[in-house]
Amino acid sequence: MEKTSPAPEISDAYEGHQAWPPEVTEGVARYFLSALGPSPRRCLILGCATGVNDALPLARRLAPGDLALAGDIEPAFLRRLRDRAASEGLFNVDAERIDVTGDLSALGRFDLVSFLFVIHRMKEWEEVIDRVCRLVGPGGSFFISEFVGPDGVIYLSNENGGKGADPVSRLIRRYFELLPERFAPRLRSSSISPALRRIGWSLSPVGHRDFTWKQSVTPAEMIRKIAGRAYAPYFSTHPSAELLSRLAGEFAEEPAAPVRLDETIRIYRFERTRS
Repeated sequence: MEKTSPAPEISDAYEGHQAWPPEVTEGVARYFLSALGPSPRRCLILGCATGVNDALPLARRLAPGDLALAGDIEPAFLRRLRDRAASEGLFNVDAERIDVTGDLSALGRFDLVSFLFVIHRMKEWEEVIDRVCRLVGPGGSFFISEFVGPDGVIYLSNENGGKGADPVSRLIRRYFELLPERFAPRLRSSSISPALRRIGWSLSPVGHRDFTWKQSVTPAEMIRKIAGRAYAPYFSTHPSAELLSRLAGEFAEEPAAPVRLDETIRIYRFERTRS
């Protein structure tokens, strides 16, 4: 009997598809730090996953006496984050299970709250935004993000493949054409304007900064990403084996050379200017 490979551990799968390169994570950490006043400071990183994109790069740059509290609901992510922090001697970062759909008032208030690429996963996101905004203390900053186009594998996955003529863009577009269901979430990670407006009810917008995540992918790799549910659009769609087989057949003759599709990560900053 042919042996099958075990499914990748969720933390490995996350980091294999969604970990940003060091130049991006370091730039994001510097952006966070630019919003902070003098120590001691309290930082809250919500939806931290394994921490590689936000919590750990920030913790490496915090001063003695600062604290980074990293929260997620996936135990495997939190275990990976704790192990990494311990191996690096980062004693200024705590990892806890935090469910943003519940009461967060016991957490207190923070000088920095980060909420990157989480809100689009919430069906009822309005109260979540209000709840998280209340965690920002006077003079504190709130960061939230989206992917912006026209390129990028995750952006195109959220936008039904976009309009590009390259084989990966066409493959993603064809996937959504073949799906028997319609991909129409209330928010997408490429379009969170309603959430930004709601944040503006509580906090003042300060601007945004863009970070370029350089990527390249072949059509065959993109099919594996779809089948492996690499990104949020594929978490919520349900392709059959026949659909994926048909997709692979239609693009079997496409060039194997990787297609360059640079992702643009846009991080918005808001500030609490009143108590």
